[in-house]
Amino acid sequence: MQLRPSIIFMIAMPWALFTSAMEWLFLVPLFPFWQPIFPLEQIYWIGFGVHLASASIYPIFPALRDRLAGRRASPHRRFALVWSSLATAGVLTLGIIAFFGSRDREIPWIGENPSSDQMFLRQMAAHHSQGLIVAEVASQRATEPHLRVVAKLMGASQKGDLMIFGQWWRSWFPGQLPAPSPEQHAAMPGM
Repeated sequence: MQLRPSIIFMIAMPWALFTSAMEWLFLVPLFPFWQPIFPLEQIYWIGFGVHLASASIYPIFPALRDRLAGRRASPHRRFALVWSSLATAGVLTLGIIAFFGSRDREIPWIGENPSSDQMFLRQMAAHHSQGLIVAEVASQRATEPHLRVVAKLMGASQKGDLMIFGQWWRSWFPGQLPAPSPEQHAAMPGM
C-alpha cells in the first residue's frame, strides 16, 4: 500500500496520542527505574508533545521512500520540501526562544497583578527549596538503592524547577528571586 502524505498526516496525531499514552500508562509505571529518562512526575502532555513532534515528520517519508527506490521524479518531492522547510522553521523558532530563555530573556510578562505573581514565584521557590533539602537527606540516608535513585531524581527535578523560577524572575522582575517574607512563609500550608 502506497501511503500519501495526507493520509500519513491524518494518522500522525492519533499515533502520537496512542504512543504517548502507552508510554505513560505502561512503560513509566512498570519500568520507572529501568528508564530513568522518564521522570515519575512527567506531565502527560509533555510526552504527547514529544511524540506529536516526531510524528509530524512522518509525512515526508513517501518522498524518502521514492528517493531510496531510485525514483528521482517523486510526486511527493515538492510536499516534502515544503513540509521539511516548515519543520525546520519551527525547530529554529523554538531554538531561538530557548536560547533567549537561557539568557534570561523570556517572553515578556503579561499578567495583570505583578505582586500576586511575584508572591507565587517566591512561595514556590521556598517550597521547592524545602523539597530539595528533603531529597538530599533522603538520598544520603536511604538504605534501599531504589529510594536513593528516586531521591536523586526528585532533587534534580527540584533544582531544575528552582532554576526556572529564578530565570523567570530575572526576565520579568528586577533583581534576583528573593525569599518569601516570614508572613508569606507562615501562610503556606505544610511549611
